Amino acid sequence: MRDKRLGAGIVVCLGILAGCASAGAPTGYQAAESSKVTSTLGGVATSISGGAEGAEAEATETTTVSMENHRFMPATITIPAGSTVTWVNNEQGVPHTTTSDTGLWDSGNMSTGQTYSRRFDEPGTYPYNCTLHRDQGMVGTVIVK
Repeated sequence: MRDKRLGAGIVVCLGILAGCASAGAPTGYQAAESSKVTSTLGGVATSISGGAEGAEAEATETTTVSMENHRFMPATITIPAGSTVTWVNNEQGVPHTTTSDTGLWDSGNMSTGQTYSRRFDEPGTYPYNCTLHRDQGMVGTVIVK
């Protein structure tokens, strides 16, 4: 008897769910017209946002630059416009900065494990340095295409 009631309850629930699915969205509700997909491949996180009805997708990337052994690694990176660069200090007990040669950004002193991120929207070449270790060759370049 219990099995028959349980089976009848499941049938009723499925019927209600089927009715909701066929009834459509409530008045005033509009489905989202864009979606965002984020994935990580080879240490580069890529987000792709796209709209409905054939709208063009906009791609953004996040590239990580490590600060270690008094160097930026890699020292030169090339990224598409709209991408973000994240610098991370991986050198034990040694502070570093990421500072634009032209004054566009300055992270200030970063302790071990700290990060600093900046989005690059305009194409161009952006030289930078560590103000604490520039004389030791700690320089880098971001090239935005």
